[in-house]
Amino acid sequence: MEKVFERSTDFESAITRGQLVRDLLGGTPAMIAAGTDYLPKQSAEHPDDYKIRLNGGYLFNGYRRTRNYLTGLVFSEPVKVSDDSANKEQFQVIEYDVDQQGNNLRTWAQTFFESGVDQGLAGILVDFPQVETRTENGRLEFWDEDRETWRPKTAAVDAEKGWRPFFVLVEQSSILGMRYVYEDGKKILDQIRILEVVVDNHGDFDNEDEEVEQVRVLHRGSWQVYRKAKDKTGKESVYLHSEGDTSLDEIPIAFFKPGEDLGAAAAPALEDLAQLNRRHWQATCDQVSLMSFVRRPPWFGKLLTDSDGNVEFGPGRLVHAMDAQADLKSVSVNPDAVDKGKEELMTLEEKMALYGLMTLQPNYNAGAKTAFQSQQETTESTSLLKDWALGCQDALDNAFKFAAMWMGLEVGQEPLINVNTEFNPAFGMAPEMMLRAVEMMVLSRQQVHEELKRRGLIGENWDWQDVKAMIEDDTRFAGPAGALTGLADQFGLGTPEPEGGGQ
Repeated sequence: MEKVFERSTDFESAITRGQLVRDLLGGTPAMIAAGTDYLPKQSAEHPDDYKIRLNGGYLFNGYRRTRNYLTGLVFSEPVKVSDDSANKEQFQVIEYDVDQQGNNLRTWAQTFFESGVDQGLAGILVDFPQVETRTENGRLEFWDEDRETWRPKTAAVDAEKGWRPFFVLVEQSSILGMRYVYEDGKKILDQIRILEVVVDNHGDFDNEDEEVEQVRVLHRGSWQVYRKAKDKTGKESVYLHSEGDTSLDEIPIAFFKPGEDLGAAAAPALEDLAQLNRRHWQATCDQVSLMSFVRRPPWFGKLLTDSDGNVEFGPGRLVHAMDAQADLKSVSVNPDAVDKGKEELMTLEEKMALYGLMTLQPNYNAGAKTAFQSQQETTESTSLLKDWALGCQDALDNAFKFAAMWMGLEVGQEPLINVNTEFNPAFGMAPEMMLRAVEMMVLSRQQVHEELKRRGLIGENWDWQDVKAMIEDDTRFAGPAGALTGLADQFGLGTPEPEGGGQ
């Protein structure tokens, strides 16, 4: 029974792979606390010097910025129950308060999407208040304690009792393991173990409460909750805390998996971006330490003594020497090293800022297409971000299917969910970064023009075709295509070519 608290190999691997993302989301304090995990200590570096270098760093959180940018694109339009869905009105109570915590579907779905991208996998557990039910002659009934009899469980009864399905976000970090079986060639989830932390109330105030870890094990048609207890000797053992049956023959959980497969688990979807941010953190700590050395360099002094054999040195002090061979000079660093460090930081920041745009590029084989595509092709083709948005939508659709099952509805009576899949890549981007994206051939000039017009930075009377003609006539915009290949080459996307029409 003790095994119920142990993580399976694939989810243990996911926890390890996801640690960097969790620390980046924790900000500068988390990166400092991680110490040598992300900032290696040099073999001859004194511990005090390493501590100064580590604590002098600050995190430029390119990961969080890019994740928020991508999330903003997907949720720039409301997530809602489709207007032509069956039983739309019946599901509006869930749409407006999806988790019984006051969060509507759009707010909750955004958090769900972010969790899936950050950790690689996220689940929606569709829960229901504990009600004793049975199926009699094909009819779902519940035990009415007040009347001490079985009664038909209908939508009217659910409304009367306040019973309804609600969504629970299951983060990958809380999943300990899953077991699948195959029935008639179909892969079916047969068991899932979820680590939970619940609060046991003690005393009169919240600071007397106790947090307790427990594992909820879900099977098809049943569930158990396990906890740990200590005996008088302090030895810990696992015991069955509670259990029960459900009226469903499936485990009501839907998954969104944008990350790379690690068996049943997944790696963070933006793991490569997180590694770029890790390198930026290392470079920042080194650069700050270098700049401290530049501002307060060590000094070399020779034969600098007064009559008492002492040397006073510092601001406002006169250094006196009686020997003609005396010398005093600072030990400076090569200024090129400072410039190179600054250039590396700027390059990394630019890569991170433009990284999100690469998820908007149509899926293609390198060499078969150029990195630069027209806006029409970008929106009509499947991109990585569009795949994620559709995956999130599919998970929400499945969650509402389970909600319909809880409500006793037939298959096909569940609603359909709409998640935005049409993105404006320039949305929320700083103007200077948009111009840089044009140069790096991941945004077209027309896209930037339309976005600046939308923001009111370009007058409504400036038509794109007129502006395009002006650009073609202006020699300042001329130049070899090879000068604009930077980002495509860095990400291995083949040699880009200018879009037709000078866009």
